[in-house]
Amino acid sequence: MKKRVVQVCPVCKKTDIDLHLGGYLGIVYRCGSCGYVGSLVVEMDVEDYLAMLKHGEGQ
Repeated sequence: MKKRVVQVCPVCKKTDIDLHLGGYLGIVYRCGSCGYVGSLVVEMDVEDYLAMLKHGEGQ
């Protein structure tokens, strides 16, 4: 069974991540919640993400 993965903003820990730019030099993401723009996003299992939110680590 394949695990579900979400992309998480490294600043605000929300999953409102969109592709901002992409091309030969790489991919740049944008967070719709906090406005973060960068090439780094955290990919994690849905279960781990929900556990992080439950324990208050996303604040």
